[in-house]
Amino acid sequence: MFRVGRSDETATTTGLTHLVEHLALPARSRRSLDFNGTVDNILTCFWAAGPEAEAREFVRATTATLSALPIERLQTERQVLLAEEATQGPNLTRLAFALRYGPLGQGLTGYDEYGLRRISAEEVTAWASSRFNRGNAAIWMTGPDPGSLGVGLPEGPRYPPPETVTIQEVAESLPSLYRGGPPGAIALSIESERTPAFRVGLSILGHRIQDRLRFELGLTYEVESVFVPLTAESVHVVIVCDATEQNARRVCEEILSTIDTLAADGPTPEELQEELLDTQRLAADRSQVTSQLFYAAAQHLMGESFKSAREHLETQERLTAAEVAAAIEVARRSAIVIVPEAPAELSGLNDYPTSSPVAVTGRRFTGAGVRLRRRGWEPVLTVGEQGVTIAAEQWRTTVAFDRCVALLRYPDDTRTLLGEDGYFAHVDPRAWRRGMDAAAAIDAAVPEELVIRMEPALTAHSDAVERVAAEKLKRRWVVSEELELLPGRLEHGETILTLCEASKGMRAGLLAVTDRRLIFFARIRKETWLEFTFGEIDRIEGSEGILDSTVKIEARGEEITFSGIAPKERTLEVVGEVESRRGG
Repeated sequence: MFRVGRSDETATTTGLTHLVEHLALPARSRRSLDFNGTVDNILTCFWAAGPEAEAREFVRATTATLSALPIERLQTERQVLLAEEATQGPNLTRLAFALRYGPLGQGLTGYDEYGLRRISAEEVTAWASSRFNRGNAAIWMTGPDPGSLGVGLPEGPRYPPPETVTIQEVAESLPSLYRGGPPGAIALSIESERTPAFRVGLSILGHRIQDRLRFELGLTYEVESVFVPLTAESVHVVIVCDATEQNARRVCEEILSTIDTLAADGPTPEELQEELLDTQRLAADRSQVTSQLFYAAAQHLMGESFKSAREHLETQERLTAAEVAAAIEVARRSAIVIVPEAPAELSGLNDYPTSSPVAVTGRRFTGAGVRLRRRGWEPVLTVGEQGVTIAAEQWRTTVAFDRCVALLRYPDDTRTLLGEDGYFAHVDPRAWRRGMDAAAAIDAAVPEELVIRMEPALTAHSDAVERVAAEKLKRRWVVSEELELLPGRLEHGETILTLCEASKGMRAGLLAVTDRRLIFFARIRKETWLEFTFGEIDRIEGSEGILDSTVKIEARGEEITFSGIAPKERTLEVVGEVESRRGG
């Protein structure tokens, strides 16, 4: 295992550690050896279980590969990880990380691996060389002493986990209620020191919530606690309960009442004794040895000295109810309760901040389209030297350019700016009057190293179509729908050479020449798509006229006329581009 994970990355390099992990693993299955790798917020692990000789070879081969990654597999593994990302649904643990920490450090666990779209081979090899070294590694195993394992890792330093930093505005609102969670579940997010008192208190809290909600009231089926270490000293815990919409408020009230009671009165002597007996049973259970080894190795990588099971038991034997109550009270004050929209207010909780405290000044953009009846308020987009604000009635979201950690560019020309404080601004140029001016101002203000093209190939096609359309067309609105859809119809690596308006019979649309084919595309009422490779075109000629300009082709034994060429100067340009590529 290595002390490196998602929290060591940045918003634009997320997925870097995951790529290294995938590249280091064998590119084929092994029937006699069970193996895999994992990446979490602070650790990357490789494991194998099977015959000793094969397990030893796995360790040797994996560490050797880390020092010489098979970069030729980079694109394959990139696609595998993007496919894996696409299957992920709503996840309350990830949402809790994003709400508490934002798109920095530990909070990156709550965001997609945006960097997968742009990370280069050089970045991957540099990261492997830097973080996957002897000083930053630990190995644990079961079985006899293996002697030398032939670990081929370079020398290097140990990297401590990054410090946890809660978003300032969020920290000031705790404990708080967030009403944007997915339906069907309630979550309680808390942060705490990793002490025996908190560990015992958390176990008792989970049992009390389960007993109350499941067995006494029948309001939930399962209570799950997700324990995520942040450093050797701190932990983030998310307690998740399923709940129907009509029971959501009651479930929240019962969870809060349970934690309040435990924080005020502490556990009973019987509960403390049950926890101690459970710890004693686990310490004596030889099937738990792998969990104990994992814990010891992880703590070692985070700078903690080794403590035996006996030492942990002795500490727990001295634990008092007052110490447990105090630990739960500290955690209670850090709470973020995540609910669907149902509960309006809950006693003792502040509203989670969802509206930016500041706004920028600059050029204002109003909504596109015609409104027959004016509302009391209208959404406004402001783009200034300092950043971007979108405001509607009493709500607004602001991303300052100097606090922007990433600009996500989508093929449809929409953009999302991510701010380090968790706020984001999604800008769709089509939704605002002169929206492309707003997009251009944003692009000019955000450094290129922060730009992530979410579908790189499609975005490249969109940018290329945009450039050619700006140069070649005068009335873009006439073919706006065709221009919007064309990038998605282009093949990988295909280049647009020229564009013009054209009609085939009564169908008005877009005539395009690429480096591979001639395309006619019309979307009025129903779609017309015609394409001809240069080898299929036997003859092409063009005519510029005062009233009409035409391009005629003979292809597949048929003569086809495209009329209404506009601008008319594109007529001979289309002919010339096709002729030069069909050998005419």
